[in-house]
Amino acid sequence: MVTASPSLHPDEVEALKDIASTLGVKHLNLSEDPCLTKTLVITQYVLKEGQNSTIRCDCRFNNNNTCHITHFIIKTFSLPGRLPPELSKLQYLELITVCANRLSGGIPKGLGKFINLTKLDLEANQFSGTIPIELGNLVNLEGFRFSDNRLNGSIPELMGTLAKLQRLELYATGLTEPIPDSIFQLENLFDLRISDTTLGQFPHITTKNLKYLVLRNMNLTGPIPTTIWDLPYLMTLDLSFNRLTGEIPADATAPKYTYLAGNMLSGKVESGPFLTASTNIDLSYNNFTWSPSCRERTIRLLPCSAINQCKNYSRSLHINCGGPNVTIENSRGRFLYEGDNSGLTGSAMNYHGKKWGFSNTGDFMDDIITEDTYTVFSDSVVSAKYPELYQTARLSPLSLAYFAFCFENGSYNVKLHFAEIQFSDEEPYVRLAKRFFNIYVQGRSGLKLEWGTRQKICVGIARGLAFLHEDSAVKIIHRDIKGTNVLLDKDLNSKISDFGLARLHEDEKSHITTKVAGTIGYMAPEYVMRGHLTEKADVYSFGVVAMEIVSGKSNANYTPDNECCIGLHDWVLNQYFPTRICVACLTRFLIFQFQAFVLQKKGAFSEILDPKLEGLYDVMEAERMIKVSLLCSNKSPTLRPTMSEVVKMLEGETEIEQIISDPGVYGDELRFKRSSEIGTSSLPSDYLVSIPLSCHL
Repeated sequence: MVTASPSLHPDEVEALKDIASTLGVKHLNLSEDPCLTKTLVITQYVLKEGQNSTIRCDCRFNNNNTCHITHFIIKTFSLPGRLPPELSKLQYLELITVCANRLSGGIPKGLGKFINLTKLDLEANQFSGTIPIELGNLVNLEGFRFSDNRLNGSIPELMGTLAKLQRLELYATGLTEPIPDSIFQLENLFDLRISDTTLGQFPHITTKNLKYLVLRNMNLTGPIPTTIWDLPYLMTLDLSFNRLTGEIPADATAPKYTYLAGNMLSGKVESGPFLTASTNIDLSYNNFTWSPSCRERTIRLLPCSAINQCKNYSRSLHINCGGPNVTIENSRGRFLYEGDNSGLTGSAMNYHGKKWGFSNTGDFMDDIITEDTYTVFSDSVVSAKYPELYQTARLSPLSLAYFAFCFENGSYNVKLHFAEIQFSDEEPYVRLAKRFFNIYVQGRSGLKLEWGTRQKICVGIARGLAFLHEDSAVKIIHRDIKGTNVLLDKDLNSKISDFGLARLHEDEKSHITTKVAGTIGYMAPEYVMRGHLTEKADVYSFGVVAMEIVSGKSNANYTPDNECCIGLHDWVLNQYFPTRICVACLTRFLIFQFQAFVLQKKGAFSEILDPKLEGLYDVMEAERMIKVSLLCSNKSPTLRPTMSEVVKMLEGETEIEQIISDPGVYGDELRFKRSSEIGTSSLPSDYLVSIPLSCHL
């Protein structure tokens, strides 16, 4: 007698079709029962490394004839859709994983109906909005991963009652409110990882089962509670980049992986149980004093033997990160980029040569590789000078620092070369080689950025600058914010790069007077004319970059047909101030109140938007971004907002101030000085931008 195989319930077959459509799946194949194949076929190609589309079913229903889906896994497919509300039709789900896609939109409240759900993994997407309070109803939830999204608000208080919760990961979620105290008191919690939000005082942790505790970049203050050192199962402790103070108890024992870098801890670190218990420890960038016996084992401080008496002194140094020796020849001579391909491994290591060294800390947690690799090689064809310098890189999960020594006294310029050398094979990321910001926004690749992505990039840059100016332990002015110094990862998250011109800003000084260096078209007028440098110079540069994002044009290279506007900034201003004559022909002109003008000229901002958007954009967000860009590029630095204020404006949390002066009027002394008169001797030749002669007075 032949017995028919159990099959997926017809209602769930139809639900899968709706779910796939909402996710953005283009090729769904249900010719075979996914309960039998244990796979949901959503691509016509062979799965790439890391991709997973697993379906698991329980087929014990209706006398073992009917199956219901219990596990739904769609991982690393870069799907452009949303998290489907239709998932609620799969009533027997116990596990949902849609990590490492590009899903956006809100998190459906209907997820709170899955009373059997044990694991919910939504990390590495672009979800926005708040976490629904309904998720507090998931009484059987054991694992909750929301890292790397664009959420706001807080974790619902009700989630602190999920007694079965064992694992909670909230790296860089975007959440802005404090974490409920009840979360830190869940008895079964053994893996707690949170970063990049504000917590304030160190939380009162009562659970004794913690094996992994990460509270990184949380603005934590006060001492580390002594109870932390008594947690019996703790294996990884990462409290780096906070504002922790106090001393480490003499009898404390460090967990196997201990990262306390970037705090304000003090006291004397002696050779004792704290150091001997762990070979993977980072105590750098604190206020410790060291006994000679333990200084040798301190990560990020090179071993004392590394810096012995220098036999000779150097004036230059070139390093090929993660690669072998490379010799480069150009018009200036022959240069050796020293190899940095040390075979050292481990979550805390340092290396030193004759003139330089590096330290690298952090653990690649949860990866499937038994032996971590700290260098990477790419065979991608890089369209840049000296491509051999871009074929290798050094990897770091937490912090990487290079040190140089045995150099002559004096001031040195540091130039960092950045390129992204590994890419996804999914559209729109197909082997773009140097995938810089300008390839997407200003390039000719034919790629189109939808409005939501432009908004995300702009907010990401603003958040990065806000951190440098206000939240970093060391206040930094970048001095060279422009499109090509913004890198985008595979999820189009913004990364500010190239800190070669950056300056430290001491709190007690209102400004710095310095030699002008940067990129013409992005430098603030007060900086170009007087060398007067504050963080508001970065705010100005951000305003220009925001303009480029919204318009799809390059400030440095854009010249309209009439050539009277010598840059994108002037072109935008002419859209708002149509009665003004070319700025090159003005000494002063009537200043319009920005918001009143927009009311009079309804829809004028649409003339500024990139035509590639084809009218598909959020009207309020677009108008907001234009207003913010003009406000940031105001001629007066005191009228420019701080970057934290910019973030709130872009996200619609605060009203945008009225623009009370035309941000484009700099005066003839700035706009039409010859290059040699505005400090270009300090600029590389490729920074210079020609000014159309037709615009000269």
